Amino acid sequence: MKVSVIGAGVMGPGIVQSWLQAGYRIDLCDIDEKALSRARASIRKSLALMRDKSLLEKDVDQYLSFLNTTTSLEKAVEGAQLVIEAVSENPQVKEK
Repeated sequence: MKVSVIGAGVMGPGIVQSWLQAGYRIDLCDIDEKALSRARASIRKSLALMRDKSLLEKDVDQYLSFLNTTTSLEKAVEGAQLVIEAVSENPQVKEK
């Protein structure tokens, strides 16, 4: 099953990490490339902390290999069976 998360801000990375740990392929979409880079770094750091405490079954890079980031909403949702919207509660942001 393909899952797409829209929004790489406050909640998006945590949602993505949960799905990655459950073994799903994830597309993370945001209009800001820097937000996507920060999200990937945050997920990597969190997974590494879990690995250091022996809480992961796989290596960090194995989990991250299931993560695709994109600024294209169309690409993110194409073929997705589940889309999770996690953008700011700001109507102007949601319209973009």
